[in-house]
Amino acid sequence: MTMSVHGLSGAIVHLTVGRVLNIDTGDVPVTSYRGQVADPAVASFVAGRNDGSARFNPGVVARAPGITEVAMTAGSTAEPVRFTVVVAPR
Repeated sequence: MTMSVHGLSGAIVHLTVGRVLNIDTGDVPVTSYRGQVADPAVASFVAGRNDGSARFNPGVVARAPGITEVAMTAGSTAEPVRFTVVVAPR
């Protein structure tokens, strides 16, 4: 599933264990985002990267059933983008 970072603030994102939320950062470099997940047993944040031949968006990986909050920032002065991830079993 892919969502724009601009549509995530306050959103509730539903994922299934093993699925990934791919976050489209638009014009902001993919490497500028940092993320924090309240319950890393439920989901984990994966930083974006650029290996020179391809650009990989940041994302959230669903690890186990549950609900957790995610906060992302781009740079030290940006307001965090906060959203909820609900993970269902396979």
